[in-house]
Amino acid sequence: MFRNFFNIAVRNLSKNKFFTIVNVIGLALGMSLSLLFIALLFFLNTFDNFHPNKDRIYRITSQVHDQKDNPAYASTPSGLAQKLRELPEVEKVVRIQQSLNGEVHYHDKKIRVEGYFADPNFFEFFQFPLVQGNKATAITNPNSLVLSETEAKKIFGSKEAIGQAVEMEGYGSFTVTGIFKDLPPNTHFGFEAVASYATLSSNSTTAALPNDGGWKSFHGSYVYFQVRADAHTANLQRYLDQIAKERYAKEEIKTSFRLQALNRIVPGPELYDQLGPNWGYLGLFLIGLMTLIVLVPACSNYINLSISQSLERMREIGVRKVMGGQKKQIIFQFIVESTTIVLVALAFSALFAEVIRKELLMEMVETSPIDLRPTWQTFTGFFFFALLIGGVTGLVPAHYFSKISVLNALKGKELKGSGRSIFRKVVLTTQFIISLGFIMAVIVITRQYQYSVNYDLGFDQKNLLDVQLQNADAQVFKNEYQKLPGIKQISLSSQILGIGSGEERYIRAANGTDSMKVSSLSVDEAFIT
Repeated sequence: MFRNFFNIAVRNLSKNKFFTIVNVIGLALGMSLSLLFIALLFFLNTFDNFHPNKDRIYRITSQVHDQKDNPAYASTPSGLAQKLRELPEVEKVVRIQQSLNGEVHYHDKKIRVEGYFADPNFFEFFQFPLVQGNKATAITNPNSLVLSETEAKKIFGSKEAIGQAVEMEGYGSFTVTGIFKDLPPNTHFGFEAVASYATLSSNSTTAALPNDGGWKSFHGSYVYFQVRADAHTANLQRYLDQIAKERYAKEEIKTSFRLQALNRIVPGPELYDQLGPNWGYLGLFLIGLMTLIVLVPACSNYINLSISQSLERMREIGVRKVMGGQKKQIIFQFIVESTTIVLVALAFSALFAEVIRKELLMEMVETSPIDLRPTWQTFTGFFFFALLIGGVTGLVPAHYFSKISVLNALKGKELKGSGRSIFRKVVLTTQFIISLGFIMAVIVITRQYQYSVNYDLGFDQKNLLDVQLQNADAQVFKNEYQKLPGIKQISLSSQILGIGSGEERYIRAANGTDSMKVSSLSVDEAFIT
């Protein structure tokens, strides 16, 4: 029976070529963004799935109750680590401090790196393989440093990195004790170097650890732990509640702690002070909503075109009913036909998605790495998505045609029903509303772009050049280029004005008690003019 329905579907689609081409192109364009969204969901589902015992690894998050914003943080007091080590349910604990940021000096090279201070068991706890060095002892001693392959190559070139001494701005001298493989794109971590946690307390040049275990100020501090196979997380949560109650009993601002499973970090809830990329549920919902807005008009277009062909299909349906065709068989026939169109459109939408994917990744070069290359899992998801779309788009015309009586079908009379008419009007109206919304959005975005390009910034932008020094000596550059006759004036700055947040600092009024975080721009005396 299915083969018969498929042959009839192919015959009808080949007979109505214009109808088929319009729907295939429309559905292909509408589905292309949805395919990228499906690929994104599959990619996010692989985050941190390569760590051993990943199902037993948790992170502690903090909920601050300040009676105002009540922010939730991914960071937590480092003092919790020692408390957790005392529990029989906990096997391993690792602390991470996200403050290893600065320029690494090696001879005449200055390479900026960002990373963590971590406990000695960091590389045994997480599966970040070392290509050189011993993961058990690499960051045991103070001032030990492990670099990524890329950063090691930038700093040392082809030289042997292990055992080399480097200076890091703000932290003093380090000894390179290991090289780890560059991070895969599917991890919520983001670091280029890892230094021993003992460095924080042993080196006077580094930012000292808080004496109180960070119970009041825990920015950039993270605690991960691994539980026993037979452990009950409910007991751990009750223990964390008891600690919070005792620690903040006399404080005006309270803080509570929550367990967050490793596979619930990405995607996960929106949290402040994240370690790496923050793929929250709200952001994914908005992206999914955008793809749905693009997909719905394409499906509505197919439904309307299918019903508009009713007069051509009436006699076919009438003959089927005279020959004993049942209602469910007629419904199944139209669902097979719509699914066939969608599967053909799927091949074209995959091509469109590939083009869009490359452009999208080029635009997101400054954000977290994303791997949207199709795999067998994503192709399976694409196939079932096409079946779903085919079933949904074919159900409406199938239901419409199945309700036509044999007599009206043979006479070629269209079904007159208020419910069907209202539904079709709703579908058509929705399609026009979304289409007009897209047109208005394009106009608004275009006008906004023109406004931002032509906006008066208060200075003449003509003949101004921004040059990235790429670790060259700034004063030498300035001295040499000032000799050129075409150069009128040269200014130095740490950032391009308006691009990038600059260096973050905390400032406080002379007579104030509280501080605030601001972004700063370092410039020379010629910058204002």
